[in-house]
Amino acid sequence: AVARVAASCGIPEGKRWIVYVGGFNPHKRLEDVVRAHAGLVRARGGVGAAGATHLVLVGTTGDDVFHGAQDSIRAAIAEAGAWCRTHGMPLHAHVSEQPAENAQCVLTYGLTPTGVFAEAGVLDNLFSAVHATHLTDGDVQLLGTSGSSVCCCPTTERDLADGVGPFRALVDAGAALTV
Repeated sequence: AVARVAASCGIPEGKRWIVYVGGFNPHKRLEDVVRAHAGLVRARGGVGAAGATHLVLVGTTGDDVFHGAQDSIRAAIAEAGAWCRTHGMPLHAHVSEQPAENAQCVLTYGLTPTGVFAEAGVLDNLFSAVHATHLTDGDVQLLGTSGSSVCCCPTTERDLADGVGPFRALVDAGAALTV
């Protein structure tokens, strides 16, 4: 699935790429993501260079960017997780930053964002849930029992008035916390 998505985006086989999956809400600062990526490409010698990294932007979970988005995104998450495990690399995902994200995910997938990642089999000690502000009790247990970590972003949550995540409950459940 990942190779098919890369090919459909015009990324040559064997090239590194970053996938940004998420809404294009102003607070996500998508322009900053694109600018930062452009700087990375320039630093590595341009798009054609051996070390070039390609950026793929995917809209909200309801968009049909992947031509059958629900199944393809699930397969891409599973494949990315398998690749990360094989190479000992972490997998970071912005998870449950805002209630609207959870509502859209449940509407689209029938699961919370953490549930989608659990279903894809990627929750483990290499998985990092960034934000994790609006988790359900079930999400807390999934992250804790899998040994996943949670990256708390207190300044971001303060600036956006998103709230404070269930960090004590996450630690009690077995998750590691990072800031």
